[in-house]
Parts: sequence; C-alpha cells; structure tokens
Amino acid sequence: MKNNQLIRRAQACAGRRHHYLQGGTLALLLGALFQSCAPTDVHVHTKSAISAASRTVQPARPLASEFLEAAKLDGNKFAANRIAEQRYLSVALKAWAALQAAGDQSDPNLLEIHNQALANYLQFLSPGDLAIGTADELVDGRHIKVILRDESKPDGPPGFDQLVPSERLTIRGLRERYVHAGLGGRLVCQQEPDRVCALGRYAVPEKQQVARSAVFRVVSLPEGRIEILLVDPSKTERIELDGRLWEVGGDFSAPFAAMVSRTRFIFQRWQGLFRMEHYADRQGIFFLEPYDPGKIPVLMVHGILSSPLMWRDLTNRIMADPVVQKKYQIWQYTYATGYPILTSAGMLRQQLDGVNVALQRTGLSPHRPTVLIGHSLGGLLVKTMVSDSHDLIWNQFFRVSPDRLNLTRTDRDWVEQLMFFKPRHDISRVIFMASPFKGSKTADLILFRLSSRFVRFPAELEGHHHRVFTLNRSLMVPSKENRLIAERQPSSIDLLSPESPDSIALGQLKVAPWIPFHLIIGVRHGSNVRRSSDGIVAYSSSHLEGAQSELDVKTGHNVTHSPKTEEEVLRILNLNLGHP
Repeated sequence: MKNNQLIRRAQACAGRRHHYLQGGTLALLLGALFQSCAPTDVHVHTKSAISAASRTVQPARPLASEFLEAAKLDGNKFAANRIAEQRYLSVALKAWAALQAAGDQSDPNLLEIHNQALANYLQFLSPGDLAIGTADELVDGRHIKVILRDESKPDGPPGFDQLVPSERLTIRGLRERYVHAGLGGRLVCQQEPDRVCALGRYAVPEKQQVARSAVFRVVSLPEGRIEILLVDPSKTERIELDGRLWEVGGDFSAPFAAMVSRTRFIFQRWQGLFRMEHYADRQGIFFLEPYDPGKIPVLMVHGILSSPLMWRDLTNRIMADPVVQKKYQIWQYTYATGYPILTSAGMLRQQLDGVNVALQRTGLSPHRPTVLIGHSLGGLLVKTMVSDSHDLIWNQFFRVSPDRLNLTRTDRDWVEQLMFFKPRHDISRVIFMASPFKGSKTADLILFRLSSRFVRFPAELEGHHHRVFTLNRSLMVPSKENRLIAERQPSSIDLLSPESPDSIALGQLKVAPWIPFHLIIGVRHGSNVRRSSDGIVAYSSSHLEGAQSELDVKTGHNVTHSPKTEEEVLRILNLNLGHP
C-alpha cells in the first residue's frame, strides 16, 4: 500500500479514534509503513518420532529397523512409551558399540541412529529423574542405573526440567537452521531461571532453552551403570571418549527458536507504542542464555514499533557461528517505544547499571565491555550511552540553567538525569543500523502526527512533564516544537521529527573518541548514495563522521534482515576480538 493511501485512510478515519485504538487499525497502518520494524513471529511445532526418523534414517541400514520400531511406539499410550524408552536406549548402546568398533570408518547413518535414539530416550526422563540425575532402566533384560550429568556442573544433577530432541522440532520464522554434524544426541534443554537470584530479573520471562548434545561418557553394563554427559556444543567442539577424539554435533537454532516462540514479544510492539502501562513488567535487559563472565555481551536495542524478534536471524547467525558463539553472549533490550527518546535512553542506562549491581550482589565477576547494536530509534538510545551531552540537549529546551527553573528537587533530578550524561566505560564498540541521528521526515507525515495523539503515558511521566515543561514554558527556547512540547507530553514519534529539539541535539552529540563505532545503512531509494534513503531514514541522517567502517546495503529500513548485514556484524565481532 502506498504511503499516500495510508495517509488518506488515516485522515478519513480520524474521527473514529476509539475504533482505531481498540481494533489496532492504526497500528497496522504504521506497521505497513515501517515495513519490517514490525517483526515476524517464530513458530515451533513438534512432529512425531516416526516422522522425524523417516526423514533421516535409511530403513535398510543396520539397527534402522529396531530404531523405527521404537519410533512407531513413541507418543502412544504409557505402556507403549515405556517400551519405546527401553528400545531407544538399547539401540543407542548397540549403535555406540558399532561406532567404536568401526573406528574412523564410522557409518554416518549409524551415527545418526545413535544420536536420535539417545536423544529420544532422554526425552522420557521425568522431572524427578532429572532432579536427582539418575534413572533405573531395563535394557535387554538387565537392570541398569543411568547417571545423567551436565558439562557445566558434572558433580551434580543437570538442573533441567525437560529434555526435548531437537530433531522433533519443526521451525518456521528463521531464515536458516544451523545444525553441525557430529557425535551427540541433539537436545533442547528447558530450565526455569532462578527468580530468587539477583540476576533472575534478567532471565527471559519464559523458560530458558539451551543446546546440549548427549554422549555416553561411561558404559559399564557388567557393573550395571551408564553415565551420560550433556555437552554444550557452543563450548566443546571435540570430546575424547574411550581413547578416541570425536567431533561434537549440535543444533544451534532449535533452542533459540523454542525460546522466542514462547514469548509474547510479537504482541508487545503495539502495546509498547500505544499502551505502555501494559508493557511495564515486560521491558528491560534479558539474557538469552545463562550469564557467562568469560563471554562478551552483545546488547541489541530494537527500534520503534518493534521487539527483540526483529533480531531473530542475526541472533540465530551469531549463536551458530563456530568462533563468535564461544566468545559472545546475546542480551536483548526491549522497551515501550512510545516513550520519549531521552526517557527510553535513561531507562536503558538504569538497566545497564542494574546488571552491574546484580553481578556484585551475586558475587559474580563483572561482565566484559559490551558491544552495543542499535537499529533505528534504538540507535539513538545507544548513541546516548557513548556520548557526552555537555549542555547540548538542555540548551535546545531551556534558555536558563536548571537551578533557574521552578522545580522541586525530585523533578530537577528527573530532568537532569535525562539531559545530562557521560559516555559509559563498560562499552567497547557500537554498531548503528539505519539510525536517524538527525531525525526522519517520515515522522512529520500526518499519519504519524495523528498516531502520536493515541499514545497513552504513565501518570508519573506526565506529571514530571507538566511540572518541568508546562509550568516553565516561559523559560523554554522559543520554537514551534517547544510550544507543542509545553502543551502536551510528546511521544517518540513527535521527537523523531528533524525539527524536534531531541533530533537537533542528538545529531550534535559526538561518540566518545575511545569507543569505535560502525555504520550499516540502507540505501534503497536514489541512485546517488549520499542523496538516497532506506524509505524511512535518509542517508544524510544515518551517516556519522568518524566511523571505523560503513556498509551501505541495497535494502530498505529492514537492513537488519539482510545476509550482508549479518556478515558485516560477524566481521565486526571478530575484529573486536582482535581477529583480522
């Protein structure tokens, strides 16, 4: 739909504000105009064991018939499942013995039967078995004690609630699925985050999902004992078992897809723009995996009318890269994008401080300097983390110093925290994507000006705004935009206008000289790059002098979804490690 058609429709329906708000029509119009700022959902479905097996196992191969017979029983009644459980373990043990006997000439199909049989067996372990890390099994008439351990804590139970064979999961919504061949039953391991721990605030709202590959560490049938080790394929490429070195396989996409498919981020992009009070308990920094002090955080900040799902393909690519995944951990920042720009930036600053405090309280090592990635509006938030505001922002709003305003101590602290800040020293590098450093003329379109009227703010924020700006309007710098700000609480849409005081001031801020930064810019419209745009943001607004590198991608504002963008981000992350 063309932009002018969207605008005419919004104008024609301007009198039905309540209908727009309730039905979400205006949000859909904005989503269409913003293209991929409104992300696609990720769906994960479970398929039957026999369906998964028939796709990868050749029936004529050794042990294939036994494995397929077990798969036919899987998913039926309790008694059948119990038989399937025992047969899976039997097949996995037989395949393991055959693989050891074959040495370097191992049959890939036999390896796959072993992997799937072991993963399918482990899915039947109950929460009680997983809690104590042991299970009693009957294998070919012999009673066997199975001991289950996780690589990250080998002296105790694994601490997972459920083990799901990744081969049984069908994924939609990711461009690629990254699976590495090798030894190990590929699993998605679910666990409840520790909500009591100070770091529990930063765990994903739903269950965490991590990748593991299951291997037989010890098989001692005469002693009636089997030890199974859950290996983290992102940390362990090879493992020595019975004197032989094995490549460890793994599914790096399934845990991420399973996690994001359970979240409500897809719905939050609308609430974050128009109904921020519904978003209060769903915003902040979230860790996509348990905190690791040895890994460098990569914190991604999305743009307006969006959510962390917009980073799905880039996150999937980073978590699957054989080098980068071992050195980096992904953090996401999600926020109500209707908030004024400086308010959202202040909240991000508080969240980063909160992580540092939580690490101190838990006795964990501080995190390594963070790499920040910001798209569109998120890039503006990121820029305030690495810049010195001086009095550039303040002078766009007021003609006098803060102490000359008629303010309580609380209101003065609030406005000074928003407008005065220094660059952080826990950030090592920044990547800006399609960020409107000098604003976007799109924000001046009638559709956007109209939509801003529907944004509803928390009462506390509106109270601060009224006392700071409305009651001190006579001391504000005279301008059309400031008069509007004095009349009502502006949204991020208002402040993205090139004429807004926020855009003017943010365009003047300089990135701290000790923090390297990179640009990735969409250049869909216009034959001359410097006069082009991505359809939302002009090149002249996205460009910053002093960047270590700039990649211009022939795409629209959805530059985050380009494979070229993914390659560039991987290059920059390797550069950050000191790799050429």
